[in-house]
Amino acid sequence: MSSQPVMDDLLEASQRFNPREIGQATDQYGMQEAALKNMPLATKPQSIKTEMLPYQLQALKWLLDHESPQPPPPGSKEAVQLWKRHDRQNNAFTNIATNHSVSEAPVFANGGILADDMGLGKTLEMVSLLAADAEKHGRGTTLVVALLSMMSNWSGQIAHHVHADKALKVYTYHGGGRVAMKAEDFAEYDVVITTYQTLASDYMPRGKGAASSRQPERKLRASGLYSMDWRRIILDEGHIIRNPASKGAAAVTAVMARSRWVLTGTPIVNSLKDLYSVLRFIGITGGLDTLQVFNTVLIRPLKNGDPSATFLLQAIMTAFTLRRRKEMAYIDLRLPKLDEYVHRIDFTAKEKERYVVLAKEAHAVLTKQQKKGTAQGFAHLLELLLRMRQCCNHWQLCGERVTKLMASLEENGAVDLTPETIKGLQDMLQLQIQSQEDCAVCLETLHNPVITTCGHAFGQECIAKVIETQHKCPMCRRELPDIESTCVGPANEHGDEAADDEMDLTQSSSKLEGMMKTLAATRASGKGEKTVIFSQMDALP
Repeated sequence: MSSQPVMDDLLEASQRFNPREIGQATDQYGMQEAALKNMPLATKPQSIKTEMLPYQLQALKWLLDHESPQPPPPGSKEAVQLWKRHDRQNNAFTNIATNHSVSEAPVFANGGILADDMGLGKTLEMVSLLAADAEKHGRGTTLVVALLSMMSNWSGQIAHHVHADKALKVYTYHGGGRVAMKAEDFAEYDVVITTYQTLASDYMPRGKGAASSRQPERKLRASGLYSMDWRRIILDEGHIIRNPASKGAAAVTAVMARSRWVLTGTPIVNSLKDLYSVLRFIGITGGLDTLQVFNTVLIRPLKNGDPSATFLLQAIMTAFTLRRRKEMAYIDLRLPKLDEYVHRIDFTAKEKERYVVLAKEAHAVLTKQQKKGTAQGFAHLLELLLRMRQCCNHWQLCGERVTKLMASLEENGAVDLTPETIKGLQDMLQLQIQSQEDCAVCLETLHNPVITTCGHAFGQECIAKVIETQHKCPMCRRELPDIESTCVGPANEHGDEAADDEMDLTQSSSKLEGMMKTLAATRASGKGEKTVIFSQMDALP
């Protein structure tokens, strides 16, 4: 009889993991802890009832200063937002990044990036900014753009932190049945909360021109979110706009607002191109608002190891970003020590066999893409990578049906509807539903989702209108005569996962066995500890 696993033995066989070593670009190039510790404090607004910690009052002072940026004084050698006074012409200014010069004070970005760690109180800091500004300059209307799941959090936090007799008037602007509003209607409120999808929908409404790539002119409109010149706009989880070419980034950038703020713990997710999109939104000037210039003076030199580019990145992060971390000594949240480990599990022979087959197929698709890339080929490659991840969770999650379908789509551009391809398309659609993909037509989360025979997912109402007017897929321009013969819905009306004859998830896997050993060791420790298990794949038993 085998003995119970012991937690100490499992930890000994695991690798200690520090999640803060990931994505340290913001920490490395921003203000360092010594400078952050000595930042000045603001006075807590009278209307805020929550006790604010010193570092939160420092943030409030920083926020207020960045909503009223001032040019460097005459004779100063200091730079403000990368602008410094000209050496010989005191009224002229030169941008230290691009050497662009102007004969008068330049336009400064009014706002910035609040990148504090999760849990440090970014929402409270922003609510205190609203309160402090209203007490000093009078009320104005702030637009908060948030994820759908975070809208109630914003309204709740505003109510929680502000004295009832000085409460901010909040309105939630969202949903298909929302009331048409004009600037004077929005002006009745202190805060208007909306979602990225609603904003994009107001930016490029459904119907005529909704599927067009042509962007509307940036000007005030008669009604909707773009009828208002807002006091400020706040992007919660602002890294969502990291793709500067996306319609979502265009939608938020087109909003008229005096101040512009981005709240995110990760201003740089994948590359410096992410940072460019955020900086463009908050209003960086001097030529850096153009991607070609940003590439020329920063991204390309950094890749080549140019030390001056490193200095420039530090200057940018210091000028526009405030970032504090939980473990900084002066923050002192008195949190318990966090230990994280990676426990590596070896494949069984069966699992390794299936993973190797997928890896070889992915390599073949990548080689083909390098020679002659296609949109379907790229989608096929991404699907294979997903299947490899699934194989690491449970070897029977990565059935062959979708892989075969993607190969057929790459080869032919579309598939004929047969019982087998319908099941494969439903599997593909289910992956997109689980990933909360957006409809490419209206930019909202997939609603009444369907997938075309060319492998693209849309909301049913949206693709029906496009097919009715154009008879073509808006993604690949393939002919779609009618929705009945070219679109497939989920496996059932609820969008639940289709039953897959290839899967028998009652069988175990090496990862499940490893997890059960950990649970058994936790129970055997006798400490009464509880365990929370997270998985990216929904189909685990």
